[in-house]
Amino acid sequence: MLSSIAKEHQTARTRHKALLAFKKQQMLTALGELTTTLLCQIDKKVSKAYHNQRRLNSDIKQLQESLQVHKRQVAGWVKLVGEFHKTLKELGDVENWACKMERETLILDGCLRLVLTHTPYVGPTGP
Repeated sequence: MLSSIAKEHQTARTRHKALLAFKKQQMLTALGELTTTLLCQIDKKVSKAYHNQRRLNSDIKQLQESLQVHKRQVAGWVKLVGEFHKTLKELGDVENWACKMERETLILDGCLRLVLTHTPYVGPTGP
């Protein structure tokens, strides 16, 4: 009787060990699947982040190129406006000079008329 109890205990113990080993194997399999799933999700997110970073870098490069083009255009416009301003200034200087010359010519004309009207005419004197 004691030997049968010992045998039953040994059999139950062996079954329990087998059950524990089976559950351990299932747990390791589930843990492996969980790890694989998590790594796949992380890889997808890292891949997406890398793709987004590359797209951002490409967009930044295009924006920098566009900025350089606009910078050159603005520099050309600034030069053109500067030349236009200089030309307008020169035209203003010429207009001012012409006004002064006209005023001086009118003064000289007035002086000459005044001198001619107040001076008696002396005809040609000859032999």
